[in-house]
Amino acid sequence: MIDAGSAVTYDFLSGKIYKGGNISPGLSMRFRALHRFTGKLPHGSTTDHYPSPGKNTMEAVTAGVIDGLIFEINEYIREFEEKNIDSVIVFTGGDSGYLKDRINYKVIYHPDLVLEGLNHILEYNAKKS
Repeated sequence: MIDAGSAVTYDFLSGKIYKGGNISPGLSMRFRALHRFTGKLPHGSTTDHYPSPGKNTMEAVTAGVIDGLIFEINEYIREFEEKNIDSVIVFTGGDSGYLKDRINYKVIYHPDLVLEGLNHILEYNAKKS
């Protein structure tokens, strides 16, 4: 399961057993960090089209952040599928719609999975009360 939001979480499950996970910064956090923690880099943002490699600072920031996250996601999926032949990748979260067509692997796109799960828990607890 890959949840691409404020942070990107990678959760590895085998059946109903949680095997672990990793967390890295999401797109917005990466853009903000480059701007905030450097002296002069501009604050970039996502865009549908950008040259890569960039020809100026803004293009370089945009391509670096977006391509960097895409490369990261692709590598996590490649490595996981190499070790787990019958794997299924579920892609969710606020940035998943922007990223889903940019990655190189087939995924099940379910943008609101976490919210639906939380609502299910809420409804379940309400019935028990």
